[in-house]
Amino acid sequence: MKRRDKVEIMADILNACVHGANKTAIVHKANLNFRIVDPYLEFLAQKGLISVHHKGGTSYETTNNGMMLLERFTNIEQTLQE
Repeated sequence: MKRRDKVEIMADILNACVHGANKTAIVHKANLNFRIVDPYLEFLAQKGLISVHHKGGTSYETTNNGMMLLERFTNIEQTLQE
């Protein structure tokens, strides 16, 4: 199994948050652990790529800028695999 780099991990987190997700769902969908996910969530939130909602528990959602970045990453990944 190939190790993912930081950009791939961030893309997986953005993908997991597209429809909104709590930390547990992100950990499972992005195949991470709780210790590793926190710095990524903080970084993505600081960059405006995910938004954090505290209503009824904390949830995360990919912003429009995050969606554009995720689309670019997907296009680059597909181009490199051709």
